Amino acid sequence: MVKFLINFFIIIKFIFLINILIPLANAQSNNYDIKKVVVNGERRLSESFILNFFPNYPDTIFSDEILNDFTKNLYKTGYFSLVNFNINGDNLIIDVEEFPLINQITFSGNDLIEKDQLEKVISIKTRDVFIVDNLDQAVDKIRTE
Repeated sequence: MVKFLINFFIIIKFIFLINILIPLANAQSNNYDIKKVVVNGERRLSESFILNFFPNYPDTIFSDEILNDFTKNLYKTGYFSLVNFNINGDNLIIDVEEFPLINQITFSGNDLIEKDQLEKVISIKTRDVFIVDNLDQAVDKIRTE
């Protein structure tokens, strides 16, 4: 009877593991047959810059993991406020929005501190990507210095 119970539990354990591992294997093998990639919304950065974030592009094997890594890596550059993609048949459509660039930094209403000193205090520079949080930090630094 004890051997029967042990064998029974081994069989149950085996069935349980099979039921867990097979769906995981199927979930990771979700590849897409992409024939064409279209990038919308790029302004300063080229389409080739964006597509270089795919491994081995144009011979990339597209999967959920590749698309997720691609999206994360584009955000990590700090150049994009939005990265979305859609698969439409055998087309991959990538929509991006770039952060604007800072063309000029102007200090107004200030007669006490030289412009050069203020520029040293803040961390943003001309031609940097404009991010509101960075502007808020610069204003806070000026107030506390």
